[in-house]
Amino acid sequence: MTESASFETLEQVLSLPAILDNLDAGIAVYDAKGNFLFLNKALINWRNIPRQEYLKDECA
Repeated sequence: MTESASFETLEQVLSLPAILDNLDAGIAVYDAKGNFLFLNKALINWRNIPRQEYLKDECA
């Protein structure tokens, strides 16, 4: 197996949200308008606010 083939296999197995959810640092991803697109578990646990509460708020 070549290095690029193993990287492609790894990309299929691991998704970015899965990786970010397993980090100890709180991470938020949001769009240009300030709407949250993703929050990892560390941020949710630190703030103790459910993920859906963040995701339902939309900036004007």
